Amino acid sequence: MSRIGRKFGFYLVALLLCSLALAACDNNATTATTAPTNTPMVAGATNTSASSGGSMSNPTAEPNCTVTASGKVCTTFSTAATALAGDSMPMTGTGAMDGGQTGTAKIGAILSLSGAAAPYGTSQKNGLEMARDDINAMAGGLKLELDIQDDASKADQAGQVMQKLVSAKSVLVIGPTLSNGAFTADPIAQQAGIPVLAISNTADKISGKNGIGEYIFRASLSERQAIPPTIKAAKAKLNFSKAALLFGDDDAFTKSGAEVFKQALADNGVQIVATETYKKGATDFSGQISNIKAAAPDVIVVSGLIAEAIPVVKQLRDAGVTLPIIGGNGFNNPRLFSKEKGAGDAAENVIVGAAWNIASDNPKSEDFITRYKAKFGSNPDQFAAQAYTGLHIAYFGIKNAKSMSGADVAAALRTVSYDSVMGAFKFNADQDPDMAAVVQIVQGGKFAIYK
Repeated sequence: MSRIGRKFGFYLVALLLCSLALAACDNNATTATTAPTNTPMVAGATNTSASSGGSMSNPTAEPNCTVTASGKVCTTFSTAATALAGDSMPMTGTGAMDGGQTGTAKIGAILSLSGAAAPYGTSQKNGLEMARDDINAMAGGLKLELDIQDDASKADQAGQVMQKLVSAKSVLVIGPTLSNGAFTADPIAQQAGIPVLAISNTADKISGKNGIGEYIFRASLSERQAIPPTIKAAKAKLNFSKAALLFGDDDAFTKSGAEVFKQALADNGVQIVATETYKKGATDFSGQISNIKAAAPDVIVVSGLIAEAIPVVKQLRDAGVTLPIIGGNGFNNPRLFSKEKGAGDAAENVIVGAAWNIASDNPKSEDFITRYKAKFGSNPDQFAAQAYTGLHIAYFGIKNAKSMSGADVAAALRTVSYDSVMGAFKFNADQDPDMAAVVQIVQGGKFAIYK
């Protein structure tokens, strides 16, 4: 063969090989375009929708394909490797969800495990630990590490503990037990941009922008939410027109409750004929009781913590005062009617507003009560129920946040809608619970629903 013939043959073979290669490339591209194109994009993946560097796309026909100078390139996405579902999706229903934050979130808790408020703090600790165990047993990818600290029922110690939890990089802090502690501790978290979820604070001006700040939330009904319906219900049934008011004048919660009682009584046409005060830790109320008896009221309203509520109720009955007694949120503890540690039978017929009642027919509440009693040997009270609910709210808020930063967690908390043991839960504009109070009465040595 001549040199020209050999050269022509070489070019012919090369042309044939190129044709085969192009056919193979086109077949591969065609196969890729038949892959599913409606699966979610993996976080961090790129789906080109504008020309860049000589590339162009056809997002309408084939959203996962890009045509470049060298041919068509298609990418398929596995449904097992999807974006983090729920990063910005509001919580609905039971609060259960897939996706969102994973790993471990450290949550601090400031509880009164010693001191005058220990009966509340002990119940809260039980509720939190039970909730933690339930949450960590769920398949969701996010686990909670709970760091519970005692503030000894002291406001200054609550502040010290809050500083410790903030320094430890807690994602969120629950507590403190008492409103006094909240006014000292919560501004520290607000300044640091760490969300706080109160599970028992009921004084005015704690949560939201009208309170300590936008990082402060609460799962507990405020006295302003619980006392007015309680007075209204009691007035409708008992038809009283004169009341005596007794409260602690050196505590944020008891003073706030007294102001709400005053307004609620006035709104219902009830005259306050006697106002008596006491100091925290008081045990002898004989002077106040004598003044109350002399004023001849139809009902006695008391804003007090459990440590003072018990002797007040007992001494009123011992003094022969049989008038109805209406208490504030501090009365919501089974120790009130305990025969060993409380007022026993003297507490019968005491009326108090609450966020939860053990007699609720809510299936979630019934299950909670059964398991709580099996675990701790006693029935839960409102403080245990609020703690259990509160940790779930915190979990769903963190889980649904775009990140574990304080701002993102706070934003996600505002969207939580949770079917809880306390009933349907969501936050109102003030970052307080958007739910109705339950009016209770002590009957047969337990809290019953006031009818």
